Amino acid sequence: MHNHVFGMRTANNMDLQDEMIRTCRLLFQKGLATSTSGNLSARVDDGIVLTATGVSLADVTEQNLARTDLAGNVSGSVRPTKELGLHLAIYNRHPDARVVIHVHPAHCIAVSAQMDLNREQFLPAITPQSVMRAGRVPVVPYFPPGSAELAQAVENCPARSAVALQNHGLVVFAAEFVKAIGILEEIEDNCRVRLLAGPSARTLTQGEIDLLLKRVM
Repeated sequence: MHNHVFGMRTANNMDLQDEMIRTCRLLFQKGLATSTSGNLSARVDDGIVLTATGVSLADVTEQNLARTDLAGNVSGSVRPTKELGLHLAIYNRHPDARVVIHVHPAHCIAVSAQMDLNREQFLPAITPQSVMRAGRVPVVPYFPPGSAELAQAVENCPARSAVALQNHGLVVFAAEFVKAIGILEEIEDNCRVRLLAGPSARTLTQGEIDLLLKRVM
């Protein structure tokens, strides 16, 4: 029997799905997701497994995960997160991405809300650790959560591993959840330091950023 049939619980799919459930709970425990906010997905064979609409990340189980194909057509009775379009945009733009995390980290939102996107298009680069993990993190203007406009803005956005959504949150993508969590935490810590240091904080120069990125390529 072939392993590419969507929804089949192959060993790899089971591992990734189990990792996704553990990640949901970890993000909730870390305070990176509150109430029913935040959503995750994983690419499995020719489809996507996503968290469901209205379900807290603390309560995610195998039974309440939603499934769609790569066009967003839902398989089964569980309704996926309203940010389905955002997840599809990432998978369309970044074929190597296998997992997506979208949450609403307070420090990242605060920094993005202070930005004039007519003058600056990336989150301020304060810490070298953030640059080495995530590269420059572009910021897209505010669009309503779940909107087609937001999904399109993210799909059009060149990014290495993350996109900040102004006044809204952060979307991170990677080959596995442990890497995505590391990227998320470094970006949020970078933004926390920026807020502690204030608007006059020294940011890394483009030359310093380029040198850091060469070290991790």
